[in-house]
Amino acid sequence: MKKENRLYLNSLTEDFISEQYLRWMNDPEVLQFTESRWAKYNIDDLKLFVKNINKSPKDYLFGIFITETGQHIGNIKIGNINDQHKFADLGIIIGDKEEWGKGYATESIKLAVDYAFSKLKLYKVTAGVYINNSGSIKALKKVGFEECGRHIKHCVFDSDRVDTLTLEIINKRMEYNG
Repeated sequence: MKKENRLYLNSLTEDFISEQYLRWMNDPEVLQFTESRWAKYNIDDLKLFVKNINKSPKDYLFGIFITETGQHIGNIKIGNINDQHKFADLGIIIGDKEEWGKGYATESIKLAVDYAFSKLKLYKVTAGVYINNSGSIKALKKVGFEECGRHIKHCVFDSDRVDTLTLEIINKRMEYNG
């Protein structure tokens, strides 16, 4: 995958499953805005997840790496690809908390969207976000995602119900042929 100035995305394989990755996936703060937060993971769980997702023709899972050091700092997924309607969902975690607040989510989202549009020839990418996940909302909007829907009190967060937003970005280079 194309390298940007600070980051690059690489297909995630079982070789990247490490104790560090396991710590991310069991860290409540890292996973607070994800549906993964409901489970506890071990190395075998993560290897099986990566193995299964890599078999899927509907999902792409990438590791997020710092170009200068090769350090794996998170993951981003283009998933649930709909071949007929040409759309997919996007999900991201920056697992390494030392790297939070540096704009890496925005840069990773841009790389993933570029891949979705140029390589996968998708028309639209969507992302579901908890309303209180201001960092992800900001990162998505910086890339060009726009709010297209809201689900009222849709998910449980800290024993309360919160709204979720759906944001989307359209591939403006692709003609709509209805």
